[in-house]
Amino acid sequence: MISKQSFNEQIIDCKKHYHALTSHLFLQKYIEEPAVDEDKLRFLFAMLSDKVPKKDVHVFALAMMLVDTALQIHEQVSLHDVQSDYLRKNRQLTVLAGDFYSSLYYRLLSKDGHLSMIKVFSQSIQTINELKMTIYREKSFTFAEFKEYIAMIESALLQNIAKHFELPSWEKMIKEYFLLRRFAEEEQRTVVAANEKDVPASYVIFKQIQKLTGIHREKFVFLIQETMNESRDYLEGKLSEMTQLQSFIREYIEGKLPIPRSYREKIAEEG
Repeated sequence: MISKQSFNEQIIDCKKHYHALTSHLFLQKYIEEPAVDEDKLRFLFAMLSDKVPKKDVHVFALAMMLVDTALQIHEQVSLHDVQSDYLRKNRQLTVLAGDFYSSLYYRLLSKDGHLSMIKVFSQSIQTINELKMTIYREKSFTFAEFKEYIAMIESALLQNIAKHFELPSWEKMIKEYFLLRRFAEEEQRTVVAANEKDVPASYVIFKQIQKLTGIHREKFVFLIQETMNESRDYLEGKLSEMTQLQSFIREYIEGKLPIPRSYREKIAEEG
């Protein structure tokens, strides 16, 4: 069993290695490097620490961060016509930066002979990109479909890694955690957006998706909060069942679980 100190040291070491790999002075002038998703790192290390050699977990974690970065950077590419040379150059460099990070993940996995993992990674990337296009291209879909789309966009790679190593409990827990996290982030954006004239560009779910599902705003928000409650209840129950999960990892996940607004309101009323 991995100790808390060893676990944290692996996370820190992996992040240092990632920053060393992605250091590119020219790109840094134009592209802001996305933050490392430490939640995903911790899930991966906790999930595989007793299943895979330490060296391999480190490689998978690095590759996962590189894919995450590539996907986030490609999302920043403007689809609008640009007039100035500076903006045109910036867009071209953004595309190239995403491709640069994506090529690094492939090189890492192929160098160590992880051919089966290359398939897991490439299929996950394809799934995420296809679902993003579906959201923008489809004229309508149900709320249930919407939930599945978002769950996969947020954590398809981690879910597929869990599936590859035959860890169904982890696969479901990952799905629910990152769905809950994304909904909580979007819920917070609606609070901010309600007090601003300009809706943030990242404010996608509660605006674009609401139109596609054809659900009235109040009903849509209710369904979001209901989903958050269900996900949180599932996660709390599953964490208590997973006795093999070290207490410090369980405490970290529990501490990161966002509390749906309906819970917060109830606490405030009772408080």
